[in-house]
Amino acid sequence: MPPAVVALVRTNAALAIHQRIEIITNAPITPTEKVQALLLMLPAEGRENQRRLAHGVMRWADDPSFRAVRPVMLDPSWHPQIHSVFMTGLLKRKNHLRLPMLLELAQAPGHPSRAEARQLLEHFLGIDHGNDWQAWRKSLAAWLQRHPD
Repeated sequence: MPPAVVALVRTNAALAIHQRIEIITNAPITPTEKVQALLLMLPAEGRENQRRLAHGVMRWADDPSFRAVRPVMLDPSWHPQIHSVFMTGLLKRKNHLRLPMLLELAQAPGHPSRAEARQLLEHFLGIDHGNDWQAWRKSLAAWLQRHPD
């Protein structure tokens, strides 16, 4: 992340959350930098502000910037409300982003979205491979070839 974006986050840290989000989203920076800036703010906030930030992240996360969201989505330590915001955003993505991420979540031990991700995979792929993750990967690859974005 460019130092100017980090500075933008740090210099506005004393403002109310809605003001900080507005400053970031109105700044003349790329969508990826906006997503990165909002994610940078996430750990220091309480749950309600984290929820607001997560909504902001998903509003600005385009396909290229969605890579920045992945580590947060895979981290099981976030509150389930935060995971819910990210899961809702994920489900609005194209298949080539949505389904591989669901597979990663379904494999993540102790993740609060694990069961939901697996149910969604079963729904999309029309099959249940249990814990055979290699079979899931094969089915997912074949499904994506048959259903391009």
